[in-house]
Amino acid sequence: MVRTRLLAQVRDRVDRFNAGQDATLVLTSRAVADAVDLICSVPDPVDDVEVAQAAGWLFWLRFAARGSAEGEPDLSVALDLLNPVYRVVPAGVPSLIGELFDGEPPAAPDGGGLLARLGRMLYRDTLASQDAGDLDRAVELFRMAAGATGPGHAEYGRCRTNLSSALLTRFERTGRRRTWRSRSRPAWRRPRAPDRASPTAPSTCPTSATPC
Repeated sequence: MVRTRLLAQVRDRVDRFNAGQDATLVLTSRAVADAVDLICSVPDPVDDVEVAQAAGWLFWLRFAARGSAEGEPDLSVALDLLNPVYRVVPAGVPSLIGELFDGEPPAAPDGGGLLARLGRMLYRDTLASQDAGDLDRAVELFRMAAGATGPGHAEYGRCRTNLSSALLTRFERTGRRRTWRSRSRPAWRRPRAPDRASPTAPSTCPTSATPC
């Protein structure tokens, strides 16, 4: 099962980092790819405590290993992922995050918002790295986020705009349209979205640029 394999891989990275403090285990692009693939292997990561915990710890360790403002996007994702874990198993989150949540209980977990924010983080990275795999993952995250949020969600319009931008970026790089098959769901179950930027799509930032 894909979820089981990816969950074991991410947990192994976390365990090996905690044992040897080797920052490369969590800071490489492969580490992020493993965590994102794990998140995309389930319908809603905040409803799967094991997935949320493993991925949340990995992003937390990325933030801790960086030790600077550069890691703030990782911290934001870690907080979103560890929120549902804290609600079920408070001892299952890093002690500093537990203390933060003890003093200021977080809002209800928002899977769609998490997927959208993680997609933006990955898309920003791929604009600099030109990594085709990361761009595919950003597209999948935006697709999943659009389906999870819906028109009444604050992230919905922004997510559709970013999805259009990511698809356009991929077209500009490859010269062809391509549908990336989800590791978690067949194409017919994924939310429909525009394959290119549309002048009628809600937008607050230019397409093929830094995500909103």
